[in-house]
Amino acid sequence: PKLNTTQKSEELHIAMAPMEAAGMVIMAGAGTLVAGMVLLSTTVQKLDLPYFALMGTASLLLSLALVTTTPVLRELRQLSPEQLTWCMLRGICGTAVHVLGLLAVGVGTPLGDASALQSINVVVAAVLGRVFLGEALRALHLLALLASIAGTVLVSKPESLLGMTSTGTTGTPWLGYGCALVAGVLCGGSFIAARKSQGIPPLCMMLSVFVYEAVTLWTLMLTGMSQGAPLSGIVDAPASAAAIFAGIVVLNAGATLMLNEGGRLCPAAASSTIFTSVNMSLSYAAQALVQNEMPQPLTLLGAALMLLAVVIMAVARWLYPDAPKIARCTSGGSAAEEEAGSEVSVAAEASLPNAAEEEDETESLASFIASEFSGLSRGREASARQRRVTEATLAVVPTAQSIGAASA
Repeated sequence: PKLNTTQKSEELHIAMAPMEAAGMVIMAGAGTLVAGMVLLSTTVQKLDLPYFALMGTASLLLSLALVTTTPVLRELRQLSPEQLTWCMLRGICGTAVHVLGLLAVGVGTPLGDASALQSINVVVAAVLGRVFLGEALRALHLLALLASIAGTVLVSKPESLLGMTSTGTTGTPWLGYGCALVAGVLCGGSFIAARKSQGIPPLCMMLSVFVYEAVTLWTLMLTGMSQGAPLSGIVDAPASAAAIFAGIVVLNAGATLMLNEGGRLCPAAASSTIFTSVNMSLSYAAQALVQNEMPQPLTLLGAALMLLAVVIMAVARWLYPDAPKIARCTSGGSAAEEEAGSEVSVAAEASLPNAAEEEDETESLASFIASEFSGLSRGREASARQRRVTEATLAVVPTAQSIGAASA
């Protein structure tokens, strides 16, 4: 039976390989489209057009198109509470990442730097998952953590931070760097939500993103927090506004679909590695070729270190295999005693309080996140549950033995 289980696991892995490969290709396309959207936002800013208003309107129209031409509302009503939660989290995290990235670039953060700082999501998610589960970090994870920290410092212009050089007239956009780092942390949540969307119709995931984007972008626009051009810019240049609006609709629809499907098909570590590498490379290329702003050598070194940290985490996920599941311990007693012990264990497990069940769910989610990003074994989740069942069993066994003695 053990051999059959191993063979089935290998067959399943082989069967899923083409799907994961397709997911990786899709994530590369998503990284390209997202880089194009951020670059387009800088172009809109130079033309004195309100990008947030154009982007918010595009998301609103895409939402209305889905509601009126597809069965997305019926599909939403059929989702379970858990599926609906992940669907909402995908929209919230995806919108937050996109908006924070736009704000970072809008306040003067170079395109490449903003993209590089967002790559911290893999390391943060993996480390938090491990800390939450109480597992020790292995050598590769510590190396990735150090590389990510060093890369973050180098990308954030340490010479300006230490006062070694002049920051120029505009200064260093610390707010932009902060927005990029927060976007990076939330980006991990977006990848996890996409990965957990198995069984959720793609249209539901897209609608979630579009609705949250429309509401958030228009709120920032109307409250003046976007600090962009006024709406009158559209009236002054209607042809340019229409062309850019069409581009936003295409890029937004394509990027959202690819991020959802690519994140669903391949592990979060692979999704983040490919998305980050493609997006970072294109962002630095656009910064140099389109914006005529060559990145400094220290900045490129920092970006390389952050990308290296992402790659190390992806390698660690495949290098550290899952620990074998805990086998059920058997006593040396009679078959009747073993059967009685098994029944007591089942009864004890069934009698665990709701708090323990909630802890199981929390550990399961943390285990899933850590496994997706860094290859952390999910054995600890089973181990923790086994310990709780054993404790409950020990509390029940004396009672069962007393009953047996009395009946004898």
